[in-house]
Amino acid sequence: MKFPEVSLAVGDGLEEGYRYVLERFEQQGFNPQTLEEITVQLPCREQVRLFTLNGSNCLYLFTVVTDPWQEALVVDVLNSLLSLRQATQGPRLVFQFFTAHPLPPALAYIFEDSFRGALECDALLEIRFDFEETVDLDRPTYLARQCQRWIQDHFHRTLYPTQLETLNWINQLVLEQLRAPYLPDQLLSEHTYEPINSLFALGCFVGEVLISHPQLYGRWVHSEQVGGLALQVCPRLNPPRNRWFSWREPPAPAPAPTWAEGLVLNPIGKVVKLFQEGAQEDLPLFAEVVLSRLEVG
Repeated sequence: MKFPEVSLAVGDGLEEGYRYVLERFEQQGFNPQTLEEITVQLPCREQVRLFTLNGSNCLYLFTVVTDPWQEALVVDVLNSLLSLRQATQGPRLVFQFFTAHPLPPALAYIFEDSFRGALECDALLEIRFDFEETVDLDRPTYLARQCQRWIQDHFHRTLYPTQLETLNWINQLVLEQLRAPYLPDQLLSEHTYEPINSLFALGCFVGEVLISHPQLYGRWVHSEQVGGLALQVCPRLNPPRNRWFSWREPPAPAPAPTWAEGLVLNPIGKVVKLFQEGAQEDLPLFAEVVLSRLEVG
């Protein structure tokens, strides 16, 4: 759908800019639906105006902002649009912005009409930038399961923690979808948004792949060495004859894990570095090195 070109000038008032945008749409035969009843309930109600248009298989939600993008406004708009996305039933929401000042990279990435934008939205709704060092140690497994569902929904691919090949797919996802062509010249800058919620969830999935390896014991721990959430792995002396599938638990330990002979790893940090540094990082190689150091294959 081709929308009219609209340019808001710095210094325009919100109501003036909003009326101008609506007039431009009406002049081209569109029928915008204003959302006053919803807008008055938002924390940023004094600084935004919203309207919608029906698409062929989606609902377009337009946000008009004329104020400078101070941090508080970015947070309020982010939370408001995420809440609307979560509450909307029926056709998917596609977000569009008309602003007098450049749109912040975080909003541009999170509300981009793309698979990676949808993935970051879902991860953000679950994680909310909450990476406390004391996170519940059951949470990484939960987030990995959620990540499996999001990937299935958005990328139509089912990944299994019991398959090392999963790491190849996640590696390509980060490099070809989350990273490129988003990063200019493949370099991070102070204006680049890192989809840290997606990266955190994918890192949990990478950890679960190692935990599910038949020749390893693994558990999530808090580690001063890593500076937060980490994965501890050690060799499984008597690997089970039968593989388990998906998220089923492996057979009970026999003998008990020898954690002192193991390694403390940072799979979440590894996924973040893959995003930051590109192809010089490699998740399958990471797993290969771990298995080699533990002398398991």
